[in-house]
Amino acid sequence: MSEYISLHLAKKINYACYQNDIAILKELSISNSSDCLLENVTLTINSDLNFIKEKIVRIDNIAAKDSIQIKDRNIELNSEKLRNLTESVTDSVKLCLRSDDNLIEEVKIPIQVLAYNEWGGLEYIPELLAAFVMPNSFGIDSILGETGRLLDKNGKSSVLNGYKSGSVRGIWDMISALYTVLLNKNFTYCLPPTSFEMNGQKIRLAQDILQNRVATCLDATLLFGSLFEQMGLNPVIVILKEHAFVGVWLKDTTSDDMIIDDAQYLRKRIDLNELLVFEAVGITNNIKFSEAITLAKQKLSNENEGDFAYMIDIKKARGHKIKPLSLNHELKSETKKSEIISHVLLLRKSE
Repeated sequence: MSEYISLHLAKKINYACYQNDIAILKELSISNSSDCLLENVTLTINSDLNFIKEKIVRIDNIAAKDSIQIKDRNIELNSEKLRNLTESVTDSVKLCLRSDDNLIEEVKIPIQVLAYNEWGGLEYIPELLAAFVMPNSFGIDSILGETGRLLDKNGKSSVLNGYKSGSVRGIWDMISALYTVLLNKNFTYCLPPTSFEMNGQKIRLAQDILQNRVATCLDATLLFGSLFEQMGLNPVIVILKEHAFVGVWLKDTTSDDMIIDDAQYLRKRIDLNELLVFEAVGITNNIKFSEAITLAKQKLSNENEGDFAYMIDIKKARGHKIKPLSLNHELKSETKKSEIISHVLLLRKSE
């Protein structure tokens, strides 16, 4: 227990936290419990592994038995280290309080630093899951191209223009065709970590899923969410106890709040034919689209009320400035591929 420093610090940080300007230091105050005036006070904040950049707070003086609330609590994170972190580590945030260069108190607090592709779960900031819906990921456009061609083959409009079609039937056709395209990829199901909805998990990004054909329920859900957003549709992510599935609004709307914790709200929207939900992980189990819809509805039924955790509305999250992750990992991969292709073309020209 600190005698002089009182604070509320986030237990976890990740790259999504940095990119979305999430405040990791919620409260900070300094109390002078002594009988003497503290002059030329400095509070230095940094971390052992340098995931947090050093910050120095300067205070002229603190009267005896007085307390000061620190309003400037902005802590700058090291974006490059967070973006390149592939496995979670534990860092220590260090706060050093000095008066006239004399050390008054030193406090060390552990903080979990997550991998760049790791979500922190309900115990962190659940809405940051929206950052992992990444419509511009590599491979998304290729899947949408296949979806358009399948629609055309079935005598339907191949234009993936979201709600501009003005037809709920047209939106259903797009979603169904997309599901069929992914179903035909023969994905393999991977069991998620226990209690991932509370503790979080590492996320397979679209490029990894499409390349390796492996996904957990949450991976598949976020892949569908990314595809829907790129199609101009408004996806939602439904989180249950140790499970996740996807939903999409059938008209250009959003939920009342970014996070909905009432399953009855979803059931009403589904009954009004405003919201469609289905088992995203059905693409790993050779489940037909109609059956995937039925299974998701069953999981939202009154009988399963205790398993429902919350729903995250992606468009609402975007309105709250939660942006898709911007990473250089995929770009590096694509740049390397482009360089190889260019090299092959040059060799062919020289032959």
